[in-house]
Amino acid sequence: MEKYKKIIEQFYNINLNNKSRHKKYINARAMYYYICNKHTNYNVSEIGRSLNKCHATVLHSFKEFPFMLQYDKKLNEDFFYIRELCNFNSKPKMDLEELLHKYNTLVIKYDILKEKSKKRQFKF
Repeated sequence: MEKYKKIIEQFYNINLNNKSRHKKYINARAMYYYICNKHTNYNVSEIGRSLNKCHATVLHSFKEFPFMLQYDKKLNEDFFYIRELCNFNSKPKMDLEELLHKYNTLVIKYDILKEKSKKRQFKF
């Protein structure tokens, strides 16, 4: 959670713990709650405690965030960019042994499919 908090705080140049009700802070906290809920194993109470908020605040924000994205183009763009900064799409690297095992499995499956296709070929 701390990683996501730092990324969002740096992006908006704010402190998420600030109790401000300005739109910038509301959007940033909503984004933080949403990302933590979707990409961590923390429950809503723990996410709320990380910003000194109650679980109900997190639940409300989590429920409203898709609508906020839908109607606020700037927030939607910011969210896309922050998701890239959080690097959700990068897969963990596998070690050489695991890579070799997967490669060999694919070679075997390829050979099996190749043999099956030879048997099914029609001769004219």
